[in-house]
Amino acid sequence: DRGRSIRYALDDVLDRVMFDSAAYEPFGVVETMPQRSGYVGGVHSVSVDYTLDSRDNGHLYSGRQVYVVEDNRLFVLSFHGLRHNLELFEAIVDSVSFPRSRCIL
Repeated sequence: DRGRSIRYALDDVLDRVMFDSAAYEPFGVVETMPQRSGYVGGVHSVSVDYTLDSRDNGHLYSGRQVYVVEDNRLFVLSFHGLRHNLELFEAIVDSVSFPRSRCIL
């Protein structure tokens, strides 16, 4: 069955799902940092950090989106908040694991 043989990798989907700063521009000035490679649960990942200088309340928000494909599934881990809470998000990302199983399509 052809549908069961299709396998996606992160590079296959990244351009379609990557953080788009234009979506946040109505809320303030967005600065996007360069993409970084890493690992989540032992699987290759790509992340992007950004800041949002809010027009409404003058807060400077930090954000991070982490993308990983495991067993033909895309996972996006997202943080948007105050910089001092980014450490908690990093601990959550570090706790992610992917139990070995086959994707059922």
